[in-house]
Amino acid sequence: MTVHVFGNKPSPAVAIYGLQRTAADAEQKYGPDVVSFVNRNFYVDDGLSFHDTPAEAIDLLQRTRSALEEFGNLRLHKICSN
Repeated sequence: MTVHVFGNKPSPAVAIYGLQRTAADAEQKYGPDVVSFVNRNFYVDDGLSFHDTPAEAIDLLQRTRSALEEFGNLRLHKICSN
């Protein structure tokens, strides 16, 4: 199987597992903070985090986006900040 049916009962669990597994696969190249960010700050496809400086937040987000795209063909988008 190459896709998962949206709306199926286990869909949230499958989505979370896929996201976390992809981050774990990318840890060596992109760092353990990317894995921690994905594991602790995401629910299905929503992520929420805070950082001391804008530069920290931007760096982590860029590395997370690159890791998920390269290792899982997943694209993070609709990013907001305040």
